[in-house]
Amino acid sequence: MKKTIIITAIALGFSVTTLTAKTSISESNVLEFVNTKPSISPLCKSIVKGDIETVKKLIELGVNINEKSNGMTPAMYAARFNKVKIL
Repeated sequence: MKKTIIITAIALGFSVTTLTAKTSISESNVLEFVNTKPSISPLCKSIVKGDIETVKKLIELGVNINEKSNGMTPAMYAARFNKVKIL
């Protein structure tokens, strides 16, 4: 049994190719900027603040009331922040 394990280990050792590390590092001149600030629409901001007049004006101006901000619709913001009058 020991011989079989040893022979199998040696056979696998020869069949597996060795990996060599790359010694040179290539430099990249590309800068990437990531916007980490969540963007909330003006309609959702006015809903969170509870400003009913601004919400009415934005709707009159034609703001999309189904537009999602951070994955939530304006109705979800109103429900989350307990702004029942806006709903």
